[in-house]
Amino acid sequence: RPLYVEANAVSPDTVRGIATLLGDRATVCDGAVIGPPAWTVGTTTLWLSGPGADTAATLLEPGPFDARVLGTAGTDLGAASGLKACFALQSKAAPMLWLALEEAAAAFGVTGALHAELDRAGVDHAAALARARERMAGKAWRWAGEMDEAADAFAAAGVPDGFS
Repeated sequence: RPLYVEANAVSPDTVRGIATLLGDRATVCDGAVIGPPAWTVGTTTLWLSGPGADTAATLLEPGPFDARVLGTAGTDLGAASGLKACFALQSKAAPMLWLALEEAAAAFGVTGALHAELDRAGVDHAAALARARERMAGKAWRWAGEMDEAADAFAAAGVPDGFS
């Protein structure tokens, strides 16, 4: 049987649905790419879970990814996608909150007061805004599907899903 590694940013239920669709025609392994494009060795991790995770990790070594098996490889189909959903929210949705905060504060006319309160709380708002602007500029639009999948993953886990 072929080994199918689903390494797109999808929810655990999506990868399980793919496994159901393929049935016994293929072994489905869940994958989560975390990091920049794997042009340089050592910058990107590929987390693997589910049936075939150990095989996929072996096939990908050596390679541009640091392939790692997550959990008990044979039983955790969807774990890698769950990890990706969580990581995506902190790396993509959380920075968007800084931009939304700044826009809302401007709309309310309270930007100075917000910055003063953040300073008082020890929050480096200027650095957070700079990082968010750098990270989001020109590419945030392409994360819409990933954020929808992350919302599905959070909803399935019984966690509020509106963050993404």
